[in-house]
Formats: sequence, C-alpha cells, structure tokens
Amino acid sequence: MENAFFGNVMNKKEKAILRLLYERCTGNKGSCILAPMDILRAIPLDIELKREELEPVLEVLGTDDYFDMTISNRKGERVYCFTLKKKGLNIQREEQKAKKELAKKLLIAVLAALVTFAVGQLLRGIWG
Repeated sequence: MENAFFGNVMNKKEKAILRLLYERCTGNKGSCILAPMDILRAIPLDIELKREELEPVLEVLGTDDYFDMTISNRKGERVYCFTLKKKGLNIQREEQKAKKELAKKLLIAVLAALVTFAVGQLLRGIWG
C-alpha cells in the first residue's frame, strides 16, 4: 500500500516474508526456491499466517515489484521460484533508513518538548 505520508506501508506478514526471502535469496544470487511449508515454518511464531493467506500476500508483494515469482511443481509439491528485484534487494537498507528517520523524529519531538518546558518556566519566572 503506497501512502504519501508513510511511504510504502507493509503489514507484519509482508515484512516477515520479505525478510525471509531476502535472507534466502541474497546468498544465492538473488534467487531461491521455497515450498509453502518452508515459508510458513520460517515465519516467527508471533505472526499468524495461514497457508491460504500465503499466496495472496506473495502476489501483493510481487505486484509491488519486490520480486518475480513463478509457481511450479517439484515432485508433485507446489513450490515458488523467487527472484528478487532491485526493490527487494534494498529492503534491509530501507528498513534501517526508516528506523533512523523514526529515531530522528522522536529526538526532534523530545527536544521540542524540552524547549517548550524551558520557555514555559522562563515565562512563569518573569510574570510569576
């Protein structure tokens, strides 16, 4: 979901899947093959992701241009073939950048609160 204020807003499921694909694909020239159960087992337990939810989430991420996905069969089992695109390869850097931006905004908010408090105390001291 693209948003002018928040940028590309992803839910926990999408973030977890992208992190997994980044880890699996970066050591393998940007590509990997995973079965649905491989993905579901690797997702952290605090994120509830059902098997029937997996493919729609993957399609959304593919549409958002993070990776190319091909569905295939390996020994009668459904597998996904992923190739990360530029946006998918940059996901870790984008997360770090977002964390730094959040920290900067929090610091500005704290400094603004301190200045407001100081000015209030100063004015109270003058007109007491």
